[in-house]
Amino acid sequence: MGVYIDYQKTVKSFRLFGSCPKNVECMADIKMNQLTAATKVSYLYGEDSGGNQVKITPNDYNLYKKVKASIGETIDCGFLGLGLLIVISNAAGASASFLLDSYNAYLIKESRTGTFFAGEVDSGEIAVFRRATNGSVYIKNNRASENDIIYRFLG
Repeated sequence: MGVYIDYQKTVKSFRLFGSCPKNVECMADIKMNQLTAATKVSYLYGEDSGGNQVKITPNDYNLYKKVKASIGETIDCGFLGLGLLIVISNAAGASASFLLDSYNAYLIKESRTGTFFAGEVDSGEIAVFRRATNGSVYIKNNRASENDIIYRFLG
C-alpha cells in the first residue's frame, strides 16, 4: 500500500513502505499496485524540504497520540492550530470529533451521546477545551477511572 502526503512543516512528501525489497535497488522500480497492503509499518521513508532522504517512525510523524489519563487529569495537547480534532476514549468505548478555532473547541459529533463535552467542565466523561485564545488544547478525563485517550489532529 502506498500513501503520498504533502506536509509542509517537517517532511515534504513520503510514501508508506515497511521496507525495500532485497531484489530491488530503487523503490521507483516497483509499481504501486505491486506493493503489499499493510496496516502498520516500522518506518516511513521520504524527502525533507531540502531534498534529503529521511527515515522516521510513524509516532515521530504524529499520526496519532495515545496518552494514559488518570482520574481527573487534564492532558495538555499543545497548540494544535485550527482544524479538526478526533478523540477516542478506550474506557468509554466512544469517539468524537471537535472543530477547533482560535478561541474554543466545538463538539461536532460523538458516537455515544453524553460522553464528550466542549468546554472546561467537570461533568460528563471527557472534556475538550482551550484556556486562552490561540492557546493549547486540553483534554480532561472526568471519568471515575483511568482512561487511555487517543487523539489525532487534522489541520
